Amino acid sequence: MRVPGGLTQGERGHVSAGLLGRIQSAHLASLSTGIADPAVASAKARPRVLRSTFNKLMVSTMVLAAVGTLASGTLASFNATTTNANNTFQTGTLALSDNVAAQTCLSYGALDAQDQFTNNNSNGSCNTVAFAAAAKPGDPAATANFTLKNVGSLAGASMKVAGSGCATTNNAEAFHGAGDLCGQLAIAVQEMTDATFATNKQCLYPNTSLGACGATGTVTAFQTASPVSSATGLAKAGAAGDTRYFQVQIQLPAASGNQFQGRVATFTITWELDQ
Repeated sequence: MRVPGGLTQGERGHVSAGLLGRIQSAHLASLSTGIADPAVASAKARPRVLRSTFNKLMVSTMVLAAVGTLASGTLASFNATTTNANNTFQTGTLALSDNVAAQTCLSYGALDAQDQFTNNNSNGSCNTVAFAAAAKPGDPAATANFTLKNVGSLAGASMKVAGSGCATTNNAEAFHGAGDLCGQLAIAVQEMTDATFATNKQCLYPNTSLGACGATGTVTAFQTASPVSSATGLAKAGAAGDTRYFQVQIQLPAASGNQFQGRVATFTITWELDQ
């Protein structure tokens, strides 16, 4: 079929074949030596120029194709993204409030300007209790009532009480005995039902029976047995069970001799709430 103003398909093929044949012939001729005629040399040089131009065009085409491939690989890729920002992980608090002798002490103590405790949540400066000032053998037991409360956001699984550091020294009077009051004083740690401290709930030391302790141990023995654990802890702040009531009872036994006159026993009681 002939296109108006053009060549048929067969004619185009014939022309292409003829052109290719001429280019190949010219290339072979350019490789021969001994050409003396300048006109012939010029004619022989033309295929070389044509071949050089053809090679340059082929290299340019290849470079453009490679660049196009790289560009299409970068600009036409698919993608999808999601972002979860400002994620958090927060810890709770366990803090113990200790109220005795009309003073409340907090385990975290005084806070700094950033509301951070500086005592590792362990306060060793709570109120001092003077159980007795001039006791004699056979007097009723001296008592101190402790109200302990969990003021943190986490529940405490167990309550512990411990005695430590007992030492016997002379009081301020003019004369005294030489007896070890720490090994003589009888002590009991009793849990009470409520803030009235009128009804016994359970004993913590020297045993862990329900109701009244019914027995006592010495302050020295209490230190050896410490810490003594309660069967239950303290619920988190604001929940039922976040407050418990304990009474420490100390007595100079009726059979105590003169060696205990004018003596002072100084000791530490520590309450601990554990997660």
